Amino acid sequence: MESGPLIVNEGGRVEYTVRLSTRPSIEVILGVETTGRIGLPTRGRLFGLQTFRFTTTNWDTAQTVTVAGREDANTDSEMGEEIRHVFSTGPSEYTSLSAVILLVNVNDNDPSTLTLSAPTLTPSEGDTVEVTASLNNQAPTTSAITVNLSVDGASTATGTDYNLVSTTIVIPAGEREGTTTLTIATDRATDDGETIILNAASTSPTLAAMAITLTITDVPPPPALSFAASSYSVQETGGN
Repeated sequence: MESGPLIVNEGGRVEYTVRLSTRPSIEVILGVETTGRIGLPTRGRLFGLQTFRFTTTNWDTAQTVTVAGREDANTDSEMGEEIRHVFSTGPSEYTSLSAVILLVNVNDNDPSTLTLSAPTLTPSEGDTVEVTASLNNQAPTTSAITVNLSVDGASTATGTDYNLVSTTIVIPAGEREGTTTLTIATDRATDDGETIILNAASTSPTLAAMAITLTITDVPPPPALSFAASSYSVQETGGN
């Protein structure tokens, strides 16, 4: 039997074989069952338990197990699904076969989608917010992806209210997300409730555009004295 993990595409199939390493004294019946998003479509069963019989004559003949990746609408790949081999009947020394587990990774075939997020959507003046672009697919990327950011014209905050460190986020090869930072300016103006709408999109590969809205929480400045003029002068005079 293969050591695994097996790789199967969602909606696809992959095969592996099982056989005994020693001749049994009587027939051994071995069950195979699956979890999660994989199934066993052979012998008319799509999911659930399936049995194989190893006799004193065919014990070393490989029997084929066909594994199917189940279609769904999720955009996440699944890692570490299990195929369990369950001892049913036979000599007691074969009961250890129930401990044999083969891992299967299911690669998703749905288009990846993009998510833009931040730890808070109501940053205060003076805050630095990490903005994260994530792929909704558990499988890591095979090449770097550049996500382009832009500030929507419907934003009520102006360019002096914030500093976006970069208008691109790079998701490195082998990763699922990348980040940039946004700093909210501290000033004496009343900015409470002003919005920054960030749009994100990628053209290579093409990913659907999405946006998040951050609403600035104003931090009132401390009380201060003000004077009519920036400086004053007084002339020294004599006196008794």
